[in-house]
Amino acid sequence: MTKSLLWLTMAWLITQAAYAAPIGTLTFLEGDSQLIRGSTKYKLLEGARLEGNDIVELAGKGFVQLEFTNGTTLLLGPQSKALLQPGTTASDIDVFLLDGAIKVKSTTSSVRLNTRVFELALTNATAVARIGSSSGLFMERGSGRLDEILADQSTSQQNLPVNAYWSRAAGGKSQVAQRPTSAFITSLPAVFLDDPRSRLEKYAHSKISPNKLGEIGVEDISPWLQAPLSIRKGFVTAWKPRLSDAGFKAQMMEQASKLPEWEKLLAPPKPAPSATPIKPTAHREPTKTAPVTNNPATSPPVEISPAPVPVKAAPPPHTPTNLPPDAPARSTPSTTPKQADEGNGPQRRKPY
Repeated sequence: MTKSLLWLTMAWLITQAAYAAPIGTLTFLEGDSQLIRGSTKYKLLEGARLEGNDIVELAGKGFVQLEFTNGTTLLLGPQSKALLQPGTTASDIDVFLLDGAIKVKSTTSSVRLNTRVFELALTNATAVARIGSSSGLFMERGSGRLDEILADQSTSQQNLPVNAYWSRAAGGKSQVAQRPTSAFITSLPAVFLDDPRSRLEKYAHSKISPNKLGEIGVEDISPWLQAPLSIRKGFVTAWKPRLSDAGFKAQMMEQASKLPEWEKLLAPPKPAPSATPIKPTAHREPTKTAPVTNNPATSPPVEISPAPVPVKAAPPPHTPTNLPPDAPARSTPSTTPKQADEGNGPQRRKPY
């Protein structure tokens, strides 16, 4: 193995180890809760370790307290759904709240609370928020920088001081008041009214794993398929293995028009038909024949026949046409040469 390949392998292992390293612990649990990690769902237990990109969901009147390695504490109320994301640095935490109520207590490390209607950056502050048909945010301690997400997806930035209450009804404009409304306070779990106390020491040395329930179904992730596109893109890699299940894929296909990030996996483009290429004719070199050399010593003599001489046809015999009808016919003179007369009269020449 080359040195460069060895370093790449080591870097990959370090990255994978960091990705799977715990970022927090569930230190208090009341009611039913569920964890989605990758394409698998689990039942949460007190003391269970949390990892980056975990989804924590609560049912009924459930309540959980999560404590992170950077000193941040989160409280999630009933019917809440939150995605835990590693921040830009190892000590930062990003939390996306899809629905429900959350209380965030940050220390010296930065925490970013993201929702579909706002993004809030906190340091040494405590904030309480509720997201639903109408949304509200209360700065209980310290201050925070709020980026409101408008209808056209642009943002409007403002600083919220301590005790400030920001709210926005569905389809309406946001408002900022000096204190929260009574309706907002009564919508929160009673435990949210107190300052959360750390229980991390109780589970400092425990190794508790959540109970595996099985693979996720479309019904488990359906609410998250309606999250903002920037959040959904992160689910493609994690949930892609479930497409091997025909039922899961069929249900995802039904929502394909609303999920552009899944388009290439659910309906990959067909390859363009290619014309049958014309096979080039192989170039054949002319056959080379060795020159023929006549060796008088070895070659037999070659007889050359003379070219045939064309024979001219003899002209037809001349027959006079002006002779009287009773005139005797002339005989055609013979072309055979006659032998010289030797005193015995004319004689024919004998052939040799």
